[in-house]
Amino acid sequence: MRGEKWVRAMALVNAAVLAMVAVAALSTAAALAKGVDSAAQTFAGALICSVPFAMAWRGLNRKASPNLTNAASVVNWASAFLMLLVFGIAAALSERMTSGTFRPVALGLLFVVNAKVLAFRKTEQSKRPEPIEPVWQSPSEGTDAITLSHAISLPAPEPERTTPANYFLRHWRGELPLPVSYWINGGLLGVVTAGIFASVATLERRTLASLRVVAVTTLAVLIASLLSSGWSTVGIWRSADRHASRGGASGWAFVARCMVVLGAIGGVINLVSSVLPQMRVFGLIAIGQDPIGRFRVSVSPDGHAVLVVGTLREGAAAKIIDVLDATPSAQWLVLDSNGGRVLEAQQLAGAVRARRLDTYVERLCASACTYVFLAGRTRAASPYARIGFHQPSFVGLNALGQQRITQSMLDDYRAAGLPAEFIGQIARTPPRQMWYPGIAELQRANVVTAIRRPPAVQAQ
Repeated sequence: MRGEKWVRAMALVNAAVLAMVAVAALSTAAALAKGVDSAAQTFAGALICSVPFAMAWRGLNRKASPNLTNAASVVNWASAFLMLLVFGIAAALSERMTSGTFRPVALGLLFVVNAKVLAFRKTEQSKRPEPIEPVWQSPSEGTDAITLSHAISLPAPEPERTTPANYFLRHWRGELPLPVSYWINGGLLGVVTAGIFASVATLERRTLASLRVVAVTTLAVLIASLLSSGWSTVGIWRSADRHASRGGASGWAFVARCMVVLGAIGGVINLVSSVLPQMRVFGLIAIGQDPIGRFRVSVSPDGHAVLVVGTLREGAAAKIIDVLDATPSAQWLVLDSNGGRVLEAQQLAGAVRARRLDTYVERLCASACTYVFLAGRTRAASPYARIGFHQPSFVGLNALGQQRITQSMLDDYRAAGLPAEFIGQIARTPPRQMWYPGIAELQRANVVTAIRRPPAVQAQ
């Protein structure tokens, strides 16, 4: 039969995919041992993507139970939808379509074919003859004692239970199959949450949304992530309790409980060390109480310079831009800042470039302040100016998060035209330290283009 050929073919395809995942596991073992975050992330993604193929391979087996085949079908349909969602997000965020953009489509098509073939297997299973169950008969005249005794000893059929239509409630009660609860509502949900978080962050970065908007959005995503994590964990645990009674292997239920416990321990550690500190800071920013410091902005007596002193906290860029708008004669932006929020600095740097302003540092410009300084058409400094660079930081960041924001900062410095050797030294400077190149080195790197004090800058 044609359907049987498809079943055998897809069973081989799924087995081949699982074999490739095993090879990938061996090839990334060395990188994982060295603590390479990108390798760990890639390996985790490969394992999660292999789950639908593993379930399809098992569900296509002739000895597979209908419940397993049905669960495999649900997982593959959900995975196909997820791949379509990933492709849509990638297409929306990518300026040009590449071969990597279409990889989710290829995976999604494989998941769809798996789901279709599993549906055929499920139909085939429904045609199998079921064992004959004893039928209840009421005692009638002529029924002997043995027949009557047998009839009385049979258990009465249980009334059919109506299954709640609410998918979320069924998971919470543990009524969904364990594979569906664990892999879809646990593993794939985590991937979707991470994808949403990354997509929102990318969109906010591209549109340069205000820091308060970013704080509110991030806070909402973190709260939603905590709620979804609790919902999935409770449902998986309850589903594992019922797994054996539904005909599943008790060993898999035990493994699922162990993974839930390990995940809960890791989740609590991450909650205390990362999520709660970030929620506190984002909450303060959201209500306009950024805790990192203060700043002030003023205009020189002749109106040719705007002076910024202090930390670029939430709202700094908007206020400074308002002053620039109210001072059309301003030609210089004078900076005396220890840094602040990178997003505020990026917004202010954009305003400096749009107005073709010159920038000047008399005393100090460090950390995020350098974004603004580098945006100047002419970048002047006094001979005693200290211009400092280091890796960016934010409360509660793990190693992978630190790597991402550092890479983003280095990309910005490359776009500003800084030489590779200079950028390499910035990358080697930890967040808690500061690298202050000499004036000569700043000139060689084209960070400073003039050593002079603008006439518009008066003594303050």
